[in-house]
Amino acid sequence: MRPGRLKGAPRPLVSVVIPVEPEGRVGAVLKALGACGYPRQGLEVLVARGRNPSRQRNAAARRARGRYLLFLDSDSLAQEGLVDRLLECFSRGRVAVAGGPNLPPLDQAFFQKAASAVLGSWLGSMSARARYRPVGSLRESSEKELILCNLMADRRVFLEAGGFREDLYPNEENELLNRLKNLGWKALYQPLALVRRPRRKNLGAFARQAFGYGRGRMEQMLANFFPGDLVNLLPLGFLLYLAALPWLQAAWPWAWLGAGLYGLALLAAGLAACLESGPLVGLASLPLFPVRHLGYGLGLAAGLGSRFAGPRARDPGAPRVEKLALAPEGRRRGGRK
Repeated sequence: MRPGRLKGAPRPLVSVVIPVEPEGRVGAVLKALGACGYPRQGLEVLVARGRNPSRQRNAAARRARGRYLLFLDSDSLAQEGLVDRLLECFSRGRVAVAGGPNLPPLDQAFFQKAASAVLGSWLGSMSARARYRPVGSLRESSEKELILCNLMADRRVFLEAGGFREDLYPNEENELLNRLKNLGWKALYQPLALVRRPRRKNLGAFARQAFGYGRGRMEQMLANFFPGDLVNLLPLGFLLYLAALPWLQAAWPWAWLGAGLYGLALLAAGLAACLESGPLVGLASLPLFPVRHLGYGLGLAAGLGSRFAGPRARDPGAPRVEKLALAPEGRRRGGRK
């Protein structure tokens, strides 16, 4: 018996939605899907080509035939039992969405190990660390713990809710999950439903990712604000505090206390990374914490600036959706891989 499935129960058709750039390849994703333990005839793979991932996902969802949509990124490698474990979540009441963490590949490079240590830590990501490592057990959750590179949705509910906002990327799933919650639907986090996905390869890419996430968060908040979003403003508050610290110090001698407490938290997080991943990785992770926090804060500021400068330009072109068949390794069917 496969994980999360009653013996003899029929398996529903699942439409796997993968957005890629116009010439992107998905061979590794298809290979992993074929080995995840779900019958290949039960998976409909839709690759949406374009340059607006939110629009691409919506276009594929409208074409899908499956009762459920499994959203993966073009580098998300499904692990054993992924589909069954996510499907089992929908038997638990009024559930519209279920998801799990994305783990790094087993053969990641040294910098990626340090980045993983930061992303999976409380100081680095707070409750969002559950996106990057298994945390706890199956439970009702929210956009704070779920991530779009490993997310399953009830297709009917998704379409009736209007799908993803196409003027948001990233953070389109965060806005959708908040919207579904307001409509009375639940989202579940299944820590055993895993994909593997590489971390950023160098410091510049890591900083750009943090900046992009911060900008996307602010644009999401401006488009459709929810009170739970306020906690995500902490990096912007920290950035403003550091910028004002010389003047604050002149007015109040204890103004440096916040920076000192941050330094202690940084040392504690570095020590935890040393114990979990080894001393070299732990030491290498230390500078990545402030890079993540300050990069996110700068992204929040840039997103706020877009309120006055106007929205970012989005690709107006219609996505091209292709249906690909899962085939044995080395064979090609139904389109490019």
